Amino acid sequence: MADVPKTQVFELCHWLNREQTIIPPSVLTKPPSAELKPGQVDTDSLPPTMSWTAFLGD
Repeated sequence: MADVPKTQVFELCHWLNREQTIIPPSVLTKPPSAELKPGQVDTDSLPPTMSWTAFLGD
């Protein structure tokens, strides 16, 4: 999975959930976080993932 962009991982998760919930929605909606301290999310210090995807390509 290391070589798969996050956008494709999310697409795969939604595809897997198309007929029944296999991956809980909370997993797909939880903000990215290194969890170094309580309440910290990656967007506190980094742009949203979609910004990186546009910059780096898919």
